[in-house]
Amino acid sequence: MNGKMMAVMALAGGMILLGLMDQMAWSMGERVPAAGMPAVDFTLTDLEGRQQSLSQYRGKV
Repeated sequence: MNGKMMAVMALAGGMILLGLMDQMAWSMGERVPAAGMPAVDFTLTDLEGRQQSLSQYRGKV
Protein backbone atom coordinates (compact mmCIF):
# COMPACT_ATOMS: atom_id res chain seq x y z
CA MET A 1 0.00 0.00 0.00
CA ASN A 2 1.19 3.48 -0.66
CA GLY A 3 1.57 6.19 1.97
CA LYS A 4 -1.71 7.93 1.16
CA MET A 5 -3.73 4.74 1.52
CA MET A 6 -2.00 3.93 4.83
CA ALA A 7 -2.87 7.41 6.15
CA VAL A 8 -6.52 6.98 5.15
CA MET A 9 -6.69 3.55 6.79
CA ALA A 10 -5.06 4.86 9.98
CA LEU A 11 -7.48 7.78 10.12
CA ALA A 12 -10.49 5.51 9.57
CA GLY A 13 -9.27 3.08 12.23
CA GLY A 14 -8.71 5.92 14.67
CA MET A 15 -12.21 7.27 14.09
CA ILE A 16 -13.74 3.84 14.64
CA LEU A 17 -11.73 3.35 17.82
CA LEU A 18 -12.71 6.80 19.10
CA GLY A 19 -16.38 6.06 18.41
CA LEU A 20 -16.21 2.75 20.28
CA MET A 21 -14.46 4.34 23.26
CA ASP A 22 -17.04 7.14 23.39
CA GLN A 23 -19.90 4.63 23.31
CA MET A 24 -18.35 2.58 26.12
CA ALA A 25 -17.74 5.67 28.28
CA TRP A 26 -21.29 6.92 27.73
CA SER A 27 -22.87 3.58 28.60
CA MET A 28 -20.77 3.28 31.78
CA GLY A 29 -21.34 6.89 32.88
CA GLU A 30 -23.69 8.09 35.57
CA ARG A 31 -27.34 8.24 34.72
CA VAL A 32 -29.21 11.53 34.51
CA PRO A 33 -31.47 11.98 37.56
CA ALA A 34 -35.19 11.82 36.90
CA ALA A 35 -37.27 14.99 37.06
CA GLY A 36 -38.61 15.64 40.54
CA MET A 37 -35.84 13.74 42.32
CA PRO A 38 -33.80 15.67 44.92
CA ALA A 39 -30.37 16.86 43.87
CA VAL A 40 -27.30 15.17 45.33
CA ASP A 41 -25.83 17.21 48.20
CA PHE A 42 -22.38 18.68 47.61
CA THR A 43 -20.09 21.14 49.39
CA LEU A 44 -17.87 23.82 47.88
CA THR A 45 -15.61 26.51 49.30
CA ASP A 46 -16.64 30.10 48.55
CA LEU A 47 -14.26 32.97 47.76
CA GLU A 48 -13.95 33.82 51.47
CA GLY A 49 -12.90 30.28 52.40
CA ARG A 50 -16.20 29.20 53.99
CA GLN A 51 -17.81 25.86 53.22
CA GLN A 52 -21.16 26.16 51.42
CA SER A 53 -23.34 23.11 50.84
CA LEU A 54 -26.46 22.59 48.81
CA SER A 55 -28.34 21.30 51.86
CA GLN A 56 -27.95 24.74 53.52
CA TYR A 57 -30.31 26.16 50.91
CA ARG A 58 -32.98 23.47 51.01
CA GLY A 59 -36.44 25.08 51.14
CA LYS A 60 -35.10 28.57 50.42
CA VAL A 61 -35.71 30.45 47.20
